[in-house]
Amino acid sequence: MEKLTYNTSFPHGKIEGDYIKGKDWNFKKEETFDVVGCIIVNSYDQILLSFNKKRACWDIPQGVVEKGETLSRALIRELYEEINLTLSENDIELISSSSHQIKSFVKHWNNHLFIIKNNDIILNNISNNEEEKNTDLKWFSPTQIPFPRGLSLRLSLALIGH
Repeated sequence: MEKLTYNTSFPHGKIEGDYIKGKDWNFKKEETFDVVGCIIVNSYDQILLSFNKKRACWDIPQGVVEKGETLSRALIRELYEEINLTLSENDIELISSSSHQIKSFVKHWNNHLFIIKNNDIILNNISNNEEEKNTDLKWFSPTQIPFPRGLSLRLSLALIGH
């Protein structure tokens, strides 16, 4: 896996002492953990994004893999929780994995990006299930995505050549 180092604030939870905590998960700083995200592309080649209130940026749907979950099961759960999208493992494809580190962390996290392309039948029922976390769930063409952009979105755009 490619290793990238960032010294920005941690984007997927909050740091409390020796722990990194999210709503439903808790890791020691020394542990390596996984984050899954999904590039969702419709038949008009637009990408689905939401504005994350906490991080104040546009990003793709994503979340932390809970202990005992596979990457694909975690993504399927996150997509259902965040945007009411019901998928099977056949609907998603892993396209990238990379390792990231923040200088204050002892270890790192792994970011795994998946893609769903041109399946408007399953995309018709999308809704924002996490309005307390995300606002403005919208489709954007890759050349018209607003700033600021989250890490997963920046990685996604690089993967698709934008």
